[in-house]
Amino acid sequence: NCLVFRSELLAVREALDFALRFETSDTYILTDSKSSIQYLKNWPKIPEKTGQEIISLSQKSRVCIQWIPSHVGVFGNEVADLLAKEGSALPSAASGELFASEIFSIHRAKANSTWEVPSERE
Repeated sequence: NCLVFRSELLAVREALDFALRFETSDTYILTDSKSSIQYLKNWPKIPEKTGQEIISLSQKSRVCIQWIPSHVGVFGNEVADLLAKEGSALPSAASGELFASEIFSIHRAKANSTWEVPSERE
């Protein structure tokens, strides 16, 4: 399973790839994922494939990736959030690389399950 952050990045990449097929002069990607935008701002230091692909694709046209607030009635945003959440529950075939935060979460979950003490009711 992948994190919502990864799903948001994959959605940005797919939206950008889709938009560039139409060879428009300007492409605007709207996202409520501040973490994705902050991550992409560090473009020279992006170590993983999805982020590098977004940067590479964005150099083919004028691209603006804009943050929008969530849950304020922006058309399509609620559906996009629902799809991102559903996508985060699927196995990730798009990228075999794990973010450091994903590795940390996996190890933390394993450590927590190892040290869980059953309640007296069980």
